[in-house]
Amino acid sequence: KNRIRESNGFRIAGKLHSARGLLTARLDAAVGELCQIHRHDGGKLLAEVIGFDGPYAQLMCFQEPDGLANGLDVIALRSSLRAPVGPTLCG
Repeated sequence: KNRIRESNGFRIAGKLHSARGLLTARLDAAVGELCQIHRHDGGKLLAEVIGFDGPYAQLMCFQEPDGLANGLDVIALRSSLRAPVGPTLCG
């Protein structure tokens, strides 16, 4: 129930534009934002937006990018990776 209550009912989705070399997608996302790429076999890959080339977000996968093809759905997760830090990290 909490997930439903906290959800705004919308998601940001785009399409994978290039699946060779550096991945690019037409996606409204920010640098550092996590994305999910949905493969045809139902598998999902986690990626991060690392930059932009014109209207395309450049993505870096956290797993091997096997099974990717142009036109796959890419979902912006509206979150980024975070590492907890504190005074002991400063030395």
